[in-house]
Amino acid sequence: MSAAALPQPPVAAFEAPRSAAHARAGRNSPALLQLAREVAAHAPRDPHGNASTLIAALAHNALHESGHAAFRERDRGIWHEWAWDEVLADVLALAAGLDALDLRPGEAMLVIGDNRLDLYLSMLAAMALRAWPAPVYSDVPPATTKLLGTGAGLQ
Repeated sequence: MSAAALPQPPVAAFEAPRSAAHARAGRNSPALLQLAREVAAHAPRDPHGNASTLIAALAHNALHESGHAAFRERDRGIWHEWAWDEVLADVLALAAGLDALDLRPGEAMLVIGDNRLDLYLSMLAAMALRAWPAPVYSDVPPATTKLLGTGAGLQ
């Protein structure tokens, strides 16, 4: 099935700001964190007021749990922590970078990486652009990765 034939995500899907400047701003940029909070305030909701998409749920947590730990990851024996607003800022920055690389709604994107936070942030960034992320672990043989990409409609 080609990417064009894939069903479109719900209209209420979150749209990330499309600016390469945000991709370069860095995760702790006060301007990007402020943008993340502003975007979170306008995230789509269902009729009961709950977040209607995964991205909207992330935005809700960024707005209401700002500064609280969202993720902890150990890298070479050192624990690193990301707050909800930092996670949303990272996702928005990645989405701006993917947009600059011309990722469009409805397109499929392979996300190759280890079972680490960056893999999932990249998937969320693709979802923010209404694209379809397909995760592939880095130890998958190249022939299998190519087969997966072909099956997802990638060229």
